[in-house]
Amino acid sequence: MAKELNDTITAIVSNIETLESKQLAYNDKRKVLQNEDDELGIHFLDFASEVEAAEYSEKIKTDLIELYKLSGKHNYFFPDCPLEVYKNNFQEKYQIFKEEYVDVGMYEFIEKEVSFFDLLNNNRFISDVDSEKKLNYSHYTTDIKHFEYSKKSKIQFLTEELNKLGFGLEVCESDGYYDEIYNYHVESSTTLTIVPIENKEVHTIEEVDFKKLTTNQIVVLLDKLGFFTHPNIEEAPKVKQAELISLITGLNSKNIKTSIQKLDKKPSEISVSYQKDIDKIDKILDGLV
Repeated sequence: MAKELNDTITAIVSNIETLESKQLAYNDKRKVLQNEDDELGIHFLDFASEVEAAEYSEKIKTDLIELYKLSGKHNYFFPDCPLEVYKNNFQEKYQIFKEEYVDVGMYEFIEKEVSFFDLLNNNRFISDVDSEKKLNYSHYTTDIKHFEYSKKSKIQFLTEELNKLGFGLEVCESDGYYDEIYNYHVESSTTLTIVPIENKEVHTIEEVDFKKLTTNQIVVLLDKLGFFTHPNIEEAPKVKQAELISLITGLNSKNIKTSIQKLDKKPSEISVSYQKDIDKIDKILDGLV
């Protein structure tokens, strides 16, 4: 391992260990002051601890960003490495996984990777080369855009790999919030779900041409063209609407009904992948004029 890479990892591990040790000592001191009802002492102790924790956290964040950059330079794999490093190690990781579980294929491996990124905060471990102890560094990743962009890129890469197998990836995002009880900022998170790609099976030549758009995209297009505002269609139940579109397209009416129901979603409920479907249709319509 390159010296600059090793030194950066060592600094991160050392600062995390030091900060955790200081926080344990702080907790012990605070209990003593509480038993003595020393409110002024508690006030000064809290202030000093917060300042110290902020300084160490900033050091750790700076070193994590440096690790990200050095990771790309030295092809060093860790949970938040750049996409290129992840892709370079993808096949090797798959082979290791397959050697361990001989009856699995690429789908099961990607499923494992999706689960890994779905619970990324639980999987952000780092260890010094001279120590087997692993430390979770997720608490110090808040506001590190490098990691946020890298995660999105990896999810997109996994989505493309899933597409080759006839599956897609639904990404639901939730906003971060401040936990007043624990005095801690909880960062925004994503929930990843593997789903079959609609209309994967092709039955007729006519259907092939139409399947350049997915069921979701077709329904969005029809909605934007005013299809559902026709008096007879607007008053019809969604099942009947789906059956009518199925007659036009030859697609599965149950899938169509699910897509029609998505039209009722509020903007805050729209997933990233569904927004991409909407954007694609908008682009198609804009290209007509």
